[in-house]
Amino acid sequence: MEIKKTEKYVRLTKISAVADPEFPTPSFEEYEAGRLNNNLSMPNDYCIEGWLIKEPVLGSYVVVAREVRNGVKFGGIFQSSMITQVTDDGFKTLNSIYKLQYITK
Repeated sequence: MEIKKTEKYVRLTKISAVADPEFPTPSFEEYEAGRLNNNLSMPNDYCIEGWLIKEPVLGSYVVVAREVRNGVKFGGIFQSSMITQVTDDGFKTLNSIYKLQYITK
């Protein structure tokens, strides 16, 4: 299956957990990158870069074709949980507050 990328390259950083998250936010030591971490959100300051596939829209989710994870080249797909609010510089989900930056590539 081919993933259709937009022309938008982004950096997405988890700023913090929301007030009452669906799943708790672990520390980096408790989180296993690259594995399914059932019932855990991502750690604060988790950062990815890649091509935006799906823009933030209330009631939907963001999808990014990831090229970099926490400063290391590591391809994959990122999908947020459901978006509860779109903000001036990012969005909030059921678990997290994200900063979304558009990067010229």
